[in-house]
Amino acid sequence: MAVPLEIANASGPDDESGTLVKKNLAESGQKELSDGHQTPWMIMAGIYLVPATAWVMSVWAMYFVEGLDDPAEKWNILLPNLGTTTMRVVCMGLHFVCGSVISLAGIWQVLPVSKHPEWLSSHRIVGRIYVICSVLACIGGFGFILQQRILAGGWTMSIAFTAYGCCVVTFALLAYRTARQKDIAAHRRWAIRSFSMGIASFVYRVMLTLGVRLHLSMPQDETTSIPDASGVVPFFHDDLYNQFIAWFFFVGSLCVVEWYLRASNSVLNQLLLYGFFTVACIGLAIFSAWVVRQLLSDDSES
Repeated sequence: MAVPLEIANASGPDDESGTLVKKNLAESGQKELSDGHQTPWMIMAGIYLVPATAWVMSVWAMYFVEGLDDPAEKWNILLPNLGTTTMRVVCMGLHFVCGSVISLAGIWQVLPVSKHPEWLSSHRIVGRIYVICSVLACIGGFGFILQQRILAGGWTMSIAFTAYGCCVVTFALLAYRTARQKDIAAHRRWAIRSFSMGIASFVYRVMLTLGVRLHLSMPQDETTSIPDASGVVPFFHDDLYNQFIAWFFFVGSLCVVEWYLRASNSVLNQLLLYGFFTVACIGLAIFSAWVVRQLLSDDSES
């Protein structure tokens, strides 16, 4: 039932070993392609690409097109008190840019076609890029936290984001390690967990945006966005919704994946899985439409 994310180095100095791994991948591929859950996975992945690509392009445009003059000022619109020192800007830039690569690269890895024999080489290359970007994104994030000492949401956000970063780099490295060991079953499980962490950062931004738009959180204005002497921002620290999503965005994603990996083929689990896919697809479609509308409105205003 699990979705394959092999980044295994199938070929090696031992031709027999490489052939055996390819045979195992091919047999696994037939089993995975016959899994009825592949269709909703592909639909959800396609819908996810719309807002994810829009967000990634905005990050890259902010950092590379508009230059390094003061990107922190623009980032402060949604994430206040990032600081304006060069090292903080570099760390946050590394975190955002590498994180955006993770958000998109993981989609290719979960698609069934990526594990076909003719695409295995690209699958391995993208997998290695994914792992490298996971490590670099965490280095940038941890570097920023060390300089900031406490994040805008106080110790709750600081501890939660640190735990999330540890999950990102740990799952990615374990996925790579099991792939090198040619333990495809274990690799698949760790890679799916890693993928869930990769999209969790996007989930956080979706929940943050929806919180403001649907009035689930306090309004984000000049009053609630002003940091105190320690760098804590009321919008993130004093609001229960924002304190909740600081943990839920990655813990919730991981819980869904663990359930998916362990779900039996009972009728109840089948219905629950398809119910989850349906809700996720509808939610992503609505958010995608909103993102496109925002981009079009911004272009018309400019």
